[in-house]
Amino acid sequence: MAYRCDICGKGKLYGNNVSHANNKVKRVWFPNLQRVRALVDGRVTNLLACTGCLNAGKVQKAARGRRKRVVAAVA
Repeated sequence: MAYRCDICGKGKLYGNNVSHANNKVKRVWFPNLQRVRALVDGRVTNLLACTGCLNAGKVQKAARGRRKRVVAAVA
C-alpha cells in the first residue's frame, strides 16, 4: 500500500538535511496519515487520511458500534 492520503493524494517529499557546515544528507518527509473509519458512498471503509483533510472536514467519520440486526417477526 502506498503511503499516500486517500482523499487529497498527499505523499512523501524528498529533499536534503542541510547542516550549518552545508553538508547535505538525503532524507524523506512523510505526511501525517491516520487510519480512519469513514463513510464513502454509504458504506463504512477504512481510509488513510492526512490530518489536513481531517481538520478541513473532508472526511465523514463513521459512527462507532455495531449495527443492530433487524429480525423479521414471524406471525
